Amino acid sequence: MRELIFYVLYYRRFIEYVAGDGLKLGLSYQKPRQKTANCSDNCELADIGLFDSSINIGQQKGATAMPPRPLYDIENLDFDNPLYTIDDIRKINPQRHEMEQLTAVVYVDRETNGLVGYKDVTDKEFWCTGHMPGFPLMPGVILCECAAQLAGFYARKFDLLGGEYLGFGGMEDVRFRKSVFPNSRLVLAVQTTKIRTGKRVEFDFQGFVDGGMVFNGSMIGVPINRGTPL
Repeated sequence: MRELIFYVLYYRRFIEYVAGDGLKLGLSYQKPRQKTANCSDNCELADIGLFDSSINIGQQKGATAMPPRPLYDIENLDFDNPLYTIDDIRKINPQRHEMEQLTAVVYVDRETNGLVGYKDVTDKEFWCTGHMPGFPLMPGVILCECAAQLAGFYARKFDLLGGEYLGFGGMEDVRFRKSVFPNSRLVLAVQTTKIRTGKRVEFDFQGFVDGGMVFNGSMIGVPINRGTPL
């Protein structure tokens, strides 16, 4: 029984190390009480907290964290008269057909190197039939692609890095907060946080539907030229 207790404790410490405060698995830490002469092995299990039922099982790290402040005041922007339409975007961004994930740009802030645009999500999107049948749910990777295309438009329009294309260099701290479904408008906000000329550019990004934040994170963009590896 003591060997079992040892392995349970070891496994619990491993889970806490990997997940931090994110995944409790119903276990809570309590300082072990001194075992009395009449205490059984079950008493020892209770002492180490394995029978504490007060923990919210399966709580994910960051899932209940408050969203960050919006990068821009999107509520007061004019979405009826975009600065750049889809035709303007096509002059800058290379994506076409199913991979066009940006409908318009409505605001540009050169002081903060940021902008706001949107993607009108329709029931004709290529992923609707397969993700998932009968329950079309916009994939997280497509949400990130929308933000990346908005960032790419700004970087190429104002020549932040040079190069023929702007490619993904990485993403960090991405959080998906609400689901996005067809027949909705996904408003996107992107703001530059760091520029290394000719090397990389870093952005914060956010997405909104009906005024509520649905995802956010940060990304790295790198210049790409034909025939040149990353």
